[in-house]
Amino acid sequence: MIPGRSFFPVWASDLISFIDRYPWWLPAWILSWLVGPLIWRHFRGPRFPKQSTVSVVFKELFASGSSHRNILTRFGGASRCLTVVVTTEELWITTFFPFTALAGFYDLEHRIALNNILSAIPNGPGVILEFRRENGKLGKLGLYLRDQESFLRSLGLRASG
Repeated sequence: MIPGRSFFPVWASDLISFIDRYPWWLPAWILSWLVGPLIWRHFRGPRFPKQSTVSVVFKELFASGSSHRNILTRFGGASRCLTVVVTTEELWITTFFPFTALAGFYDLEHRIALNNILSAIPNGPGVILEFRRENGKLGKLGLYLRDQESFLRSLGLRASG
């Protein structure tokens, strides 16, 4: 080490002095990263009606799954934190708190009309679900359910495989 030089680079000492002057800044920054996705989901995410107002055909808590949108969403799936609900008109896939903060990023919240489901193909312990998104693009999810047979039956003729 050169005599008279600090161990830390100049930018690090500037950051440390900034945090010393504004101690509220770091907790506020961390809190914004935790609360921000929840606020985004509230205004931009899918809206799910209360289950008491619809006819529920199938419901499973603590399911697993992942989106096949891209490589990141495939590896960033949910393990036992999805709720899968089939009503007479729609399929709902959602998460519960605190995982709701990451659900939008990993494409794990969906409200799909049953007539937009193209196929539900059993694939070992899971089901590969292909559907048409609201914007017309195709979507694909891998779902791992404890009661796969009841799920496929609840989709009716829309299930294939």
